[in-house]
Amino acid sequence: MKVPKLPDVPPGSSRLLPFVTRGVGTEKAGLQSALMVAAVVDAIAEPVSRGRLQEAFFDYFGRELLAAYWQQPGKAFRSALQRAVERDLINEVPYPDGDGVVYIGGFRAGEADSSGTSSP
Repeated sequence: MKVPKLPDVPPGSSRLLPFVTRGVGTEKAGLQSALMVAAVVDAIAEPVSRGRLQEAFFDYFGRELLAAYWQQPGKAFRSALQRAVERDLINEVPYPDGDGVVYIGGFRAGEADSSGTSSP
């Protein structure tokens, strides 16, 4: 699954555009939240703690803007983070001393560049 880059646009709903899914019939539009988390991890471009990742996620997308999609943005973030790890969109790596984990983006199995070779 290809993780989109974060749009370089001013704060607002345009930052959500690559991640919005269309609703069908009476169903509301939704967000591809696991991809959103992976895009933020990729943009940070270094190992990041869950607290720092959550802070960066809400700084970029805006908690108020996400509240239009999610009743509990904090809980939705935690679920999205778990799905991003389960889907191998990001890596969860334990600290060497065993005290917590960090999240790392980058290489994903199955992604290839135009030459057919895997790329970070």
